[in-house]
Amino acid sequence: MAGLCGLRRGEIAPLRWRSVDFQAGNLDIVESAEQTTKGVRYKEPKAKSKRNVRLPETVIAELSLWRRKQTEEIAENCLRPDGDTFVMTQVDGSTSQPRFITHE
Repeated sequence: MAGLCGLRRGEIAPLRWRSVDFQAGNLDIVESAEQTTKGVRYKEPKAKSKRNVRLPETVIAELSLWRRKQTEEIAENCLRPDGDTFVMTQVDGSTSQPRFITHE
């Protein structure tokens, strides 16, 4: 998503499924994550950073596959994913930190 859509790690980490429109092939960037010494702080992006991103078909296909896999993984931990679920999560459904995305 970073390479194909031009997203920064601070935009990928807080991305939630409600921001992904599979039908229209769009993604709304409405939140930003900032890595701090105390953890992750979520905030509104800078005014110019709020935007709608057109998703290439390959990204839509990969996100679709990931959502199915993530749903299965999270369900194994007795959790129910919804629109507030983060796109980038650990196996237990916990959120990914921006620095984790960099290391991956």
